[in-house]
Amino acid sequence: MLELSPQKCTELLYSHPVLLLSSRVGLKANVMPVCWYVPLSSMPALIGVSLTPSSYTCHLVQESGEFVLGVPDETMLKEIHFCGVHCGMDVDKIRHLKLVTHRARDVSALLISDCLGQIECRVRQVQSTGDRKFFISEVMTVTVQPFAWNNGWTDEIRLVHYLGGLDYRIGNEVVRVEGVHPGYVPLER
Repeated sequence: MLELSPQKCTELLYSHPVLLLSSRVGLKANVMPVCWYVPLSSMPALIGVSLTPSSYTCHLVQESGEFVLGVPDETMLKEIHFCGVHCGMDVDKIRHLKLVTHRARDVSALLISDCLGQIECRVRQVQSTGDRKFFISEVMTVTVQPFAWNNGWTDEIRLVHYLGGLDYRIGNEVVRVEGVHPGYVPLER
């Protein structure tokens, strides 16, 4: 992995792709897609993430005070969708999807190995915002896969953007994800 300065995290997020938020407390780990995030500051590098208070991820992030934002590409589309329609209290998504993980450098949350970029974050403040909790978090470490990054995502990289329901945008194409239901196991990539 190629390490970038924390201030470079916004460059990973310019097109606002779907991210995979990984959280962990002890042996309890979870991953969920997140679209409700925003860069807040460059100095220090801060990112805000909005989570539903009743979600398993919200509980883990609140208890641990840290998380990782992974940047997946189109090869992870069905895994992204599966993680969005299943609750981590009901299914161990990491084990069920056979996601390969490894340790982060600065936080206890796991890195999803197939993600092209990783943003390790530590929570600084939590705000209640209507029916959501907003986590203001400091970026600790930013890493990217060298093949995917050359002062920005390389031309071959196709990030995933959520359009709602079953629909995603990859490049200029709208893709509908069907057949991802309880019991779904992705085919080997």
